[in-house]
Amino acid sequence: MNFRCACRCLLRWCPTAVGLWLGVWVSLVSLGSVVHAQDNAVEPAASAACAPAEPASAAPGAGPLAAPLYRPDVPAPVTLHYLLRRSWLSGNGELRWSRTGDTYEMSLQGRVAGLRVLQQTSTGLVDATGLSPLRFTDQRARGAAHSAQFERERKAITFTGQPEELAWAPGAQDRLSWMMQLPAVVRADPTLQTAGRSVELYVVGARGEADVWTFRFAALEDTRTPMGNVAAGKWVREPRKPRDTSVEIWLAPSLGHLPARARLSSGSDGEVLELLVQRSVSP
Repeated sequence: MNFRCACRCLLRWCPTAVGLWLGVWVSLVSLGSVVHAQDNAVEPAASAACAPAEPASAAPGAGPLAAPLYRPDVPAPVTLHYLLRRSWLSGNGELRWSRTGDTYEMSLQGRVAGLRVLQQTSTGLVDATGLSPLRFTDQRARGAAHSAQFERERKAITFTGQPEELAWAPGAQDRLSWMMQLPAVVRADPTLQTAGRSVELYVVGARGEADVWTFRFAALEDTRTPMGNVAAGKWVREPRKPRDTSVEIWLAPSLGHLPARARLSSGSDGEVLELLVQRSVSP
């Protein structure tokens, strides 16, 4: 039987199987979009009538948005392995953090059914303000990699494929480094895990978007993971419009306040990308 005949037979007798495999592929491609849909969203300016108001998004060429500076306690090198879930799909995620002297390297990748659906890297310096990214690279499941360069000397942030620049300021984070900076801030001051407290980080993506993300402490609670129930402090970043990025992240003291669980969602479909810690490995 030649290949053409085999295909005809498959379509005639196994339409359900074919549809299932196509559905899996579409879902895997969509997963990459859900992870990074916030990169294409434009945050609305906060209304002047609201007090206190969320800061507006940065416009190309504008000065950096105002965010507090912290003196974080940066964690020791570690690799965290996660169960990755989205809808009925599941796979594996890995968050790798390493530090040598005053430089760091950080990566987050996710795979589902053997296919890479997420790849982010952040490299930079560790200074008095914590992580200070120099380069951030972000690759979707179905697209080319995009990157942001944090040019501290010029006080500018540049991006691949576009001429616009943003202003750089101390404390600026990228869309991966915040996952280490927030734990570092909480490690340095555990009293932040009190009702009404918050942490603000100036966060920049790989496609020219930037905003101050406000993380509000929600509660101390046990969260269920493949490691069992883990006591953690839950922090929340609320969306400010449809398609805006919503974040829930649980920082566990037993993991050095690193994420035991994280849920990120954006887009009109409300799909959630979830990471659940499976194990922690120190070098």
